[in-house]
Amino acid sequence: MSRTVAIVEPSPWVRLVAPAAAVVAHLTAIPNGFTWLDHGDLERGKAISGALFTRGFAETGFYRPLTAASLWVDSLVGRVWMFHVTAVLLHALAAFGLVLAAEAMGMKRRVAVLGATLFAVHWVTSLVVAQASFRAELLVAAALFLLIWAVLRGHVVVAGLMMLAAGLSKETGLVLGPLFSLAVIFCATQPRSSREKSRDEPPPTPGTELRGGLPLLYTSLGGWLVAFALRLAFAPPWRPTQPNLSALEHLGTRLASLTRTLSQALIPTGVCDALPVVPPWSPLALVGLALAIALTVLAWKHRGPALLLGLALLPALNLVAAPRFWSPHSAYLPWAFAALLLAGLIGKHLRVACVIAAGITLFQNQRFATDETLFATDAQRPECREANLYLGDFRFAAGDLTAAAIAYQRAAAPPPPKVLAYSDERAALQNLGLVRMQQQDWFEAELAFTEALSKTTDRAELTHNLAAVALARGDPASAVKLLEPLVKAPDARPESLDLLARARAVMQNGAPQP
Repeated sequence: MSRTVAIVEPSPWVRLVAPAAAVVAHLTAIPNGFTWLDHGDLERGKAISGALFTRGFAETGFYRPLTAASLWVDSLVGRVWMFHVTAVLLHALAAFGLVLAAEAMGMKRRVAVLGATLFAVHWVTSLVVAQASFRAELLVAAALFLLIWAVLRGHVVVAGLMMLAAGLSKETGLVLGPLFSLAVIFCATQPRSSREKSRDEPPPTPGTELRGGLPLLYTSLGGWLVAFALRLAFAPPWRPTQPNLSALEHLGTRLASLTRTLSQALIPTGVCDALPVVPPWSPLALVGLALAIALTVLAWKHRGPALLLGLALLPALNLVAAPRFWSPHSAYLPWAFAALLLAGLIGKHLRVACVIAAGITLFQNQRFATDETLFATDAQRPECREANLYLGDFRFAAGDLTAAAIAYQRAAAPPPPKVLAYSDERAALQNLGLVRMQQQDWFEAELAFTEALSKTTDRAELTHNLAAVALARGDPASAVKLLEPLVKAPDARPESLDLLARARAVMQNGAPQP
């Protein structure tokens, strides 16, 4: 006589395994200093302001008031480690939200926990957790995961709040929030096919009546409308533009970006954003096309995580122009759903992978200790322009003027042919000019400052620098001519007033310069 063995679902407390693993795998991020974008956003306070909802984020075209608010709270402590502790805790919250979302989509608890744990400890998350300025990724991921859970469980108020939080954390949250909601509602209201009922397949979304009804839709829409209205009212103009590529290059390069995103999950790499411009028939693009087709098939058959994975990859395609055409942090959100998909397909075989990934992540986080440890390897590649910019800053501060000048020249140089790679060329040229001034190479300093002027509309600081060069090389008249319009401005810099007084003194009585 056959017996039916009942499989007991693990205790709800097992859900805490994923957030606990997230904390343990990222402990090595906490002692790190500020690196990369942290210098401008946090050290110089561009992303920290009391006017949270009425200004853009970090002097960009972004509007992320919730992200700015969380950074402002951390700044009240006045310690670097606080930003890192908050990042680790937010990553743990995202891992816990992913467990809840996975269960709500019909995955067994043990599978949901395993998938969320793989997400929590994987090296893909290292960049977002260890780099304090990527706070928006953590907030939007946690909000979207909890949004999925709230929609499927019929938590009306929570759904509206999470939709609002996602939209105020990052621009992708404003887009993906409604898309995720519609996707899980569609999955929840579709009947299961006989294939989906097979025990050998990943658990699909349950085909039950959606809870919450119209109130759920109203609060979700209300949260989105509030976020959208605030953005319309207070967001600065959107400045980035798409690169000048042919139609085939646009298609091929976007497919290649999918391949780069996939490679982040397979191999621990650096933070270089360089992406080759390729036609659709190049190997990189063909791999991306194969990935897109595979995801489409999986989404059609299994819905749930596969469908959400496809939607989460949309930002990596740069459909809306951004400063960086592609960035390694774009793998963070898609990896969450990829981990769930792998847990459903492979199951317990991922336990060893979690341990290995956690070990790699503990090591990877240490790369973010300084700009030297973060960028030294990437900066050896000429296409990694931004790596050279921040490595130049590190070496300039250390007094290595020769190495700093070489790095700034690489950062200011155009990218190699058929490569998209971001760099703040104005900052690189301005800093190169400052290095040349310390080296008393007045001609090269003036050349760098003049070229930097052609790349910005904010001319005051560079004009001041040009005046300082003119005075240093014995031309006070040119310095006075440059400075007089500056000091008439209401927000004139005290340094410019002082420099003008010195230049006039030299003109009048030949007083020696300090």
